[in-house]
Amino acid sequence: MVSFISITQGISICLFASSMMFNASALPVAGHEDSSTDSSPSTTTNSDSTPTLDMPNGFQMPTGFPTAFPTDWLKNLPKGGSFPTDGAFPTDWFKNLPTGSFPTDWLKNLPTGAFPTGAFPTGIPSFGKRETEDNTAPAEPSIVSNKPETHDISHIPLNTTHIESRSDNNNNNDATEMATSSQVNELTMYAGVASTAYCRTVVPLKQWSCVQCKKWVSDGEILTTFTSAVSDTNGFVLRSKSQKTIYLVFRGTNSYQSAMTDMIGTPVAYGSVSGAYVHAGFYSSVKEVINSYYPKIQSEIKANPDYKVVVTGHSLGGAQALLAGVDLLQRDSSKFTSKNVKIYTIGQPRVGNKKFAQYVDSTGIDIHRSVHKADMVPQVPPRYSGFFHVGVESWIKRDPSTTQICTSNLESDKCSYTTSAMTNAIDHLTYFGISEGSCL
Repeated sequence: MVSFISITQGISICLFASSMMFNASALPVAGHEDSSTDSSPSTTTNSDSTPTLDMPNGFQMPTGFPTAFPTDWLKNLPKGGSFPTDGAFPTDWFKNLPTGSFPTDWLKNLPTGAFPTGAFPTGIPSFGKRETEDNTAPAEPSIVSNKPETHDISHIPLNTTHIESRSDNNNNNDATEMATSSQVNELTMYAGVASTAYCRTVVPLKQWSCVQCKKWVSDGEILTTFTSAVSDTNGFVLRSKSQKTIYLVFRGTNSYQSAMTDMIGTPVAYGSVSGAYVHAGFYSSVKEVINSYYPKIQSEIKANPDYKVVVTGHSLGGAQALLAGVDLLQRDSSKFTSKNVKIYTIGQPRVGNKKFAQYVDSTGIDIHRSVHKADMVPQVPPRYSGFFHVGVESWIKRDPSTTQICTSNLESDKCSYTTSAMTNAIDHLTYFGISEGSCL
């Protein structure tokens, strides 16, 4: 358990530090939090030159601010490690974690001036950029697809009525209420399903036999599993006939490669949604595995049109679940709609900027984001870096019976954000009484 706590703290520091880096670099920040929302059609316009930030008087980066994240303290991280055969959480690859504290001296001269004002530049080249000469979006989903029957809905203009009523986190809809027992039970079940992705018997052995497996989905049948070599993105597709549900589940961080995915925090353009940026590591890791799970989900929904799709994951897996869930609608909006796709994330870090959050909200997908007490992971990358949560937040204040719901579909200041100055890693390990990151 100690080793997992250590890596959780390291992951959070990596996410924070990577967000600090792109704030100081020539790359555009992921977004700019502004009370005035541009609800114009979501198409991208490219520029030959990168705009510059409007820096206020007295604001300048310290001399010698790093242009690359310090990585020497990670050099001794093991690159593999065997899994035990009994289904226990793998910990042997952690044993050679470097000793000593995380290098922090490079942060000591951070400026204390005001944050840059004005619009952020939006014209960087990236693997998510689409080159267009007019306002017609390319017929390709935001996350790359080569499927002939898929198409992109990200060019559809934002529903301005929808945005005006739900995107401003200072509006009257930013209310809180206590979760009912049935709501807590539902959130608990999906947190339980998300926890199964850490089981070796599930991925890659494709056996739905672990204790929590049968507890949460008694008739679960694993249809496929997926693993990527580069980012070590892991997950599975599960069918439950009794629940009439297809599950798409992503595993959180528990390997060297997945920790590196957390660190690649440079913001990249999100498809053809104007001004929308997302975390590069999260985005690329989902793209690696799409073709491994999408055909199976597509065929299952075609065969069972009355089923729903629930996309879920813990930690890094929650970030991937958000991107993958939205991508389903972009690929085939005739089969996947806001009525049959649901997203439940557990301890998820922020994925994109406010423009991205507004776009996701405009799709109408039900997104439920659970946060346990002062869990540090949902507070990174920090909001001042431009990142912004989307989805109704369920905040476990003390125990499941005290779960508070912030009813706004965009990030509220009234739930877990109140803990952003005093977070911890311990709260990331347990959700609704379920141990996340280990297999029982």
